[in-house]
Amino acid sequence: MRYIAAFDSASIDVTTANADAIKNLLAESTTMGTKTIFNIEQEKALISYILQASNINYGISLMELRKLAYEFARKVGASYPDPWNDNQNLSLRTPEQVSQSRAKRFNKENVDAFFANLSSVLGKTPLEPHRIWNMDETGCPTVPTRPVKTIARKGQKQVGSSTSAGKGTNVSLALAVSASGQSIPPFFLFPRVNMKEIFMTHASHGAVGVANGSGYMNSDVFPQFMRHFIKHTGANADSATMLLLDNHGSHLSIEAIDLALDHGITLLSFPPKCTHKMQPLDVAVFAPFKGMMTVKHDA
Repeated sequence: MRYIAAFDSASIDVTTANADAIKNLLAESTTMGTKTIFNIEQEKALISYILQASNINYGISLMELRKLAYEFARKVGASYPDPWNDNQNLSLRTPEQVSQSRAKRFNKENVDAFFANLSSVLGKTPLEPHRIWNMDETGCPTVPTRPVKTIARKGQKQVGSSTSAGKGTNVSLALAVSASGQSIPPFFLFPRVNMKEIFMTHASHGAVGVANGSGYMNSDVFPQFMRHFIKHTGANADSATMLLLDNHGSHLSIEAIDLALDHGITLLSFPPKCTHKMQPLDVAVFAPFKGMMTVKHDA
């Protein structure tokens, strides 16, 4: 009777109504089971996003999905529990170990898919070399991790080297270089809770430094890099730009993707890195792109 009353109040004729409209009304009317946060259309949009992420080698883990759902709920203005704001997540429960699609090996199928996507982007929007950028991150330890060779007396069996007593820390560095050889100032990420000016002493002009505790790129910091990238490349909606980057989960930030869309930036993911001996790739696959980028693949 409650459902019938709900249909009557909404002036819905069940004999002619759209199935999605009926499902939405039932979802809003029912009080059984766990309270839902998203409606049917929002759930479909989230599912479509997750599947698309998997197709471009950005498989999302369970914990990443929880964070993504929180960001999505904020973006669409959905009503969600207050603890989500404190945790910036769905819950504090430890996620089970799950396999991630980005653990797929670097193989011919993935490489073919990447170059098909690249060809599709360049076919729709021809880009000059200075509008094609490659971004990557690297770790810079504050103490040497590998001793360098030194000159010593011939025949001496042991050669000592004075090293720092400290263990050192790792500072992440994100850079972007265009196909024409231009580069943007470096983006440093320090393993500190609070950022201090002294960290950037003698840094190159235009360099930016942020701190997030871990010193590694995440979905909260990547939008800051995107703003840094946009500022120094002049990317805008009237001048298309392509940014090539690896398939790290932090690059799936909704805020970062919105920034890219607003400034005419196409994000294109490289295939996952290989962890086993790779078969030689057909040179013909790379031939159409000769001169645009240097391709290097190691076993």
